[in-house]
Amino acid sequence: MVDFDVAKGLGFWGCIAILLGIVVSVFLGPLAILLTPLLNLTGYTLLILSFYLLSKYYGRGGIFWSSLISLVLGFVGLMTIFLLVIAGALGSRGEPGGVWFARLTLTLMLGLVVVLVISGVFWYRALSELHEASGEPMVERAAFAYGLSVITLSLALITMPVAIIALPLTLISSISMVLNWIFLAQGFKNLGETEA
Repeated sequence: MVDFDVAKGLGFWGCIAILLGIVVSVFLGPLAILLTPLLNLTGYTLLILSFYLLSKYYGRGGIFWSSLISLVLGFVGLMTIFLLVIAGALGSRGEPGGVWFARLTLTLMLGLVVVLVISGVFWYRALSELHEASGEPMVERAAFAYGLSVITLSLALITMPVAIIALPLTLISSISMVLNWIFLAQGFKNLGETEA
């Protein structure tokens, strides 16, 4: 038997940990290098556990599997980007540096957009399925805010050379992402046990 209140609590506190990670990264400067990854890892771990328990409670495995696939794709994408940046820092072999850097940047941006969109689709599916199972409107709002964030961030990355376009898109994406976590935290708090 799944303890519904535990599942709700894990999800709520996972969202709070991620929101704290965002606050730390914005306001604490160098200290954020240590605290933000720890808060995000804690938050995403709690969220995955919550989605697992809620998928059992509602009898919908897609809630858990979509969120897990999204998280794994996001992690693989970040590691790939990290490795590409290291490769670029080590320099090129036999090519002029400008050509190598341009190719690396293009590959990095396109790879990031592809991984971001695919991961975003899976996260959106997880939230949409949780909304369908629970009927909680805040979860649907979180899914919409997350979708908006992914679309605007992808457009910002594609239009990066044109700063006047990319900067407002990045701002919209950041605000939408924060709203996603606020809406999702409220959604977890409002989930009703009678909806199962």
